Amino acid sequence: FLLQGRPEAACKEIEDMLARNQPSELMRASAELVLADACYERGQLDQARLLIRRSLPSIAQHGNIDIALCGWRVAARLALIDKGPEAALDLLRDMEPLSIRRFGAPALRMLHLIRNEIILDLGPVVRRGLDIADGGDPGDAAADTPELAERQRLLNAKQNLVSGHARRAIADVLPIVAATRASGRLRLWVQACCVKAAAHHADGETTF
Repeated sequence: FLLQGRPEAACKEIEDMLARNQPSELMRASAELVLADACYERGQLDQARLLIRRSLPSIAQHGNIDIALCGWRVAARLALIDKGPEAALDLLRDMEPLSIRRFGAPALRMLHLIRNEIILDLGPVVRRGLDIADGGDPGDAAADTPELAERQRLLNAKQNLVSGHARRAIADVLPIVAATRASGRLRLWVQACCVKAAAHHADGETTF
């Protein structure tokens, strides 16, 4: 549901599942971090904060890589809202040793990607002086996951856009727009379409 851009449906599904069952502590914490992501997307920030505080520590120590990264991403986005970009980036930097110890290099690359996404979403004045971490090249991501490769391509498009290379940004983002639309992954499709529209505008196009 989250990939489809339907956080309300995701919240209901998870809440119903938790009400119907008696999951283990680890399973409940995993579900609550996905629920925190859905709450963040819905603008229910207080609920997202509560779920992150309650469930992220145990998942970071004992859960799987995807759920831990989901929690770290939401925690960083909340820190960005509550305390500003430096707090968000510090949080992700502090997680790097644990991510390497628990999950290895793929988790570190994903943390760098989350960090770079935050930086590139900032305004130009705030972004000045913040270094983009090495997240790798999408062509080198085959050993990891298609999601990582796709998100790295979207990040490259954003970086090309803010660097003044609008046409490169469009070339980067067009395959993502097509793939996410075909598979119904509306959350990423919307993000890719926003980058595409901004790149066309930056290139002087008024219709696209």
